[in-house]
Amino acid sequence: MLTFTASDAKNNFGTLTDTALTQPVSITRRGRVILEVMTPQAKEALIQERIKELVFGQFVTDAIEADKEYVATGLHTNLSEMQAWADSLGTANPLSMPACHK
Repeated sequence: MLTFTASDAKNNFGTLTDTALTQPVSITRRGRVILEVMTPQAKEALIQERIKELVFGQFVTDAIEADKEYVATGLHTNLSEMQAWADSLGTANPLSMPACHK
């Protein structure tokens, strides 16, 4: 990421905006980043990447907890039960979540 000081950003605003069209640009004041300039597309890509990281992290946490529960109780559902339930979500007559069984 290219970096401009605040005074360089002010004095070279055209260069800053031209650069920000191709890559994110940091603006610093007294050695600290105070702003980052990027295109809306780059911002959206960054947001989507963070969402994926959060969702995956939650998936891993949920999977670990589900495995602990299975080890402790022996209760489970199978793929076809979960798929039928997931497919029914958003329909006029959604199924109840499958009950765990041995």
